[in-house]
Amino acid sequence: MKTSGYLVVAVLSTAVVAAIEIDMKIPLPSEILPKIRGTMIARFGFTDTLGTHLLLLSRERLQSKDGANSITLQATQFLKQGEKWGKEWAITDFLECSLDFEAEFANPNATLTDLDSNGTAETSVAYRLACFGGLDPRPTKAIMRQGVEKFAIRGES
Repeated sequence: MKTSGYLVVAVLSTAVVAAIEIDMKIPLPSEILPKIRGTMIARFGFTDTLGTHLLLLSRERLQSKDGANSITLQATQFLKQGEKWGKEWAITDFLECSLDFEAEFANPNATLTDLDSNGTAETSVAYRLACFGGLDPRPTKAIMRQGVEKFAIRGES
C-alpha cells in the first residue's frame, strides 16, 4: 500500500500493541552533538526496560566544485549508561548525485513501539534517498531496529 509516496506497512492483529511514550524533556547532552553528521532534523527521547534512549535524525549535504551533491541521512540511537551516553546503533545511507535528488525522512520521522510486549522498544524509521532525472522510481526504505536486530523493507515509489 502506498500513501503520499511513502511505503506504509500495516500489521493486523488482535493483540494489543503497546506504544512507547516519547519524552521530549530528555535533554540533549553536549557529548552527543559531535557524533551527529550535518543538521539535526528531529530528536526523540524515550525510556524502556533497557533505560533512557535518544534517537537523533540528521541530514548532511555537501556540494563539490563540479556541482555534484553528496547527501547523507543518518538515524542514530543512544542509550544512557550511568552518566554517559553510548551509541546503541546507527543507520547511515548516502548518495552522490549530479542530477535532481530527494533525501528525506518520512513523517512522522520515527515510530516507537513494543510489538512483542517485552518492554524493549522497536524503533522504526522510513526514508527516501534518490537521484533521478525525470520520472524515475525512487527507492524508499523502512528500517526497524530492536537492539542489535535490524529488519528492513525496501521498495520504490
